[in-house]
Amino acid sequence: MSARAKKNLTIYSVLFCVAIIGLFLYFSTRELSSQNMEISVTPMIGNIESSDGEVRLISRTKSEDVTKRNPWKREFVVEKEIEYVDPDTGEIVQDTVSSRIVEVGSGLNYKKDGEWVPSNPHFVKTPYGFDLVECAYEASFGRTLSDGMTYEVDGVPIPMAIEYIVVSDGRSEKTFSIPPNIVGEIDLKDPSVLHFRNPLGNIDVTYRAGKGGFHQDVKIKSVDTLKTLAVVEKNTKVYVYTKIDESRFVSDNVDVKIGDDTFRTTDFTFTMTEPVRDKQILFTKLDDDKRVPLFVFDRSVVFDSDGKEADVAEKQLWRNPTSQNLYLVESVALASLADGSVIDYHTQNEHIVTDTVWTANQTYYVSTDVNVSADDLTPLNWTT
Repeated sequence: MSARAKKNLTIYSVLFCVAIIGLFLYFSTRELSSQNMEISVTPMIGNIESSDGEVRLISRTKSEDVTKRNPWKREFVVEKEIEYVDPDTGEIVQDTVSSRIVEVGSGLNYKKDGEWVPSNPHFVKTPYGFDLVECAYEASFGRTLSDGMTYEVDGVPIPMAIEYIVVSDGRSEKTFSIPPNIVGEIDLKDPSVLHFRNPLGNIDVTYRAGKGGFHQDVKIKSVDTLKTLAVVEKNTKVYVYTKIDESRFVSDNVDVKIGDDTFRTTDFTFTMTEPVRDKQILFTKLDDDKRVPLFVFDRSVVFDSDGKEADVAEKQLWRNPTSQNLYLVESVALASLADGSVIDYHTQNEHIVTDTVWTANQTYYVSTDVNVSADDLTPLNWTT
């Protein structure tokens, strides 16, 4: 074999060995979370050569650096003892490979007794209803669905309640109002889920708590419940009305931002925003002369009975001219719904701001939804 051929063979051996070690690191990082989205590669570990390309994992340890915790980040150190054959001497060599893995996601940690601890959002029953505990935001629900709930972020409480559903073809309509006696129950298998069953016949309302926000799911168990003889089905839309209490919006100087447009809903001139699908409705407050994000209403997704995305509902803020109440209104074509469909609105809080440094020599994975906000509060969001 020529000297040039031997040199090429050595180069290929090095590349093959590094690729094998990279695969070990990649699959080990996935053990940290069953649902994550990789957004960078694992760090380089140096020039390790092996004549036959075999690298054997002897041991692996994982520990968290708790000093790195903040509302949206956790860091883990992974150390691996590996074994391979030195290509020059033929001897077995043992080495230690270290890597740092950074988990990011909205609301990963919350403050408890002055320390950041991992979030574990779940509902507990109280004499007055249900409280959401061990998470970065606060939410309390009344005993019945008509009692509503209070969503509190960064010290600003915002009472909200789903009030009614309207089926309309633009000329005729039917209204389904929430009755006063629908009592909630915590899911027996998953305490992060709170059910209000059958408030509107074959329709359930469920709240699912996540680390960085919650979901309100309107499940249409039988789409025939929404059909009436008075409307033309092909032109019909279904509207879900959730009332938002603005009582703290003036004192906390709360504004709403949708795309490039900013609104103050408490102004007497405010009537509604334009319907949007993919844009977020961002609520902000004034803090030390600077606008900071509170939370967003993210995409209102329509899922089919298999849990697959079937459509995206339009959403807007609207003031009822009669009652003067403010509502989040979600609308979707009746034709997009079937038995088992779910209309889901999703709140998110705990934004990551753009002065955060993302280093190139670390592995990042996203385990919950993430919003990255620029200085002008323009959200750039990743969702899993």
